[in-house]
Amino acid sequence: MVALVLLKWRRGGHGLDVRRLTVDEALAALPLVYKNLGAFDLDRAPGSGMTAAERDCYRELFGRVAVVQVTGGVDFAGLVGVVDQLLSR
Repeated sequence: MVALVLLKWRRGGHGLDVRRLTVDEALAALPLVYKNLGAFDLDRAPGSGMTAAERDCYRELFGRVAVVQVTGGVDFAGLVGVVDQLLSR
């Protein structure tokens, strides 16, 4: 299984909560993962936002992969278990 893991840990957070996001929830989290070439993208005006075509591409992608949100405290050992479970599906 292909998965995108969104880490939303907090220092001093407690526990480890893992939740699979719907496509719409994943799209709402786009500011956490969206990147472009910035100043090196000669076809884009500096500071311009995401285009509708890019958003549509993300919608298609999020429909084909598991998008998982991990919250709570920083727990690398716990994250290894989460990723292991995702990859074994």
